[in-house]
Amino acid sequence: MRILQSVRRDHCKWYARCNLCRSCLVTILLFIPCACYAEVVTSIIERLSQYREEAATFEESEVGLKIVDEGIYEGEFSEDQPHGTGILLFDDDRVYQGGFVNGKRTGYGTLTWPNGDVYEGLFFQNDISGIGELFRKESGERYRGLFLNGLKQGSGEYEWLDGRRYVGSFHNDAQEGR
Repeated sequence: MRILQSVRRDHCKWYARCNLCRSCLVTILLFIPCACYAEVVTSIIERLSQYREEAATFEESEVGLKIVDEGIYEGEFSEDQPHGTGILLFDDDRVYQGGFVNGKRTGYGTLTWPNGDVYEGLFFQNDISGIGELFRKESGERYRGLFLNGLKQGSGEYEWLDGRRYVGSFHNDAQEGR
């Protein structure tokens, strides 16, 4: 079930400031399967009282909470778009924490999947692009190196759980050479 299906935007008198009220967030919390996601949303709930007090002085470039196309965003805004640092809880339960530029994940950040996989490194316009590290929890495999549009591309190092290691070039997510 998608997280945001249970959110009733017209229910909240604070909607102009934070887009969600406490009861809406508690409803969302019930659909989050993993404790780490519950901690993120609980943190957001705790900040709502602060937002209510500041609602009268809200300006376009501040810190806030908002439902965006991809999920729930909490962080810095500029011209009603995520801009600066923030946390994005996606509808599919992934969590991104890091930089945003004009509404797009750009700069350094961490993306965590519900299955425990983690990418930490550079993003450019919502894509994993630049230097980073991808850890696959289920297999224990780890890749450190360059990415382009979400694929391993260029120099990198791949490690398997059994200790094997490949250091060299990658092209379109595949290693080149032995």
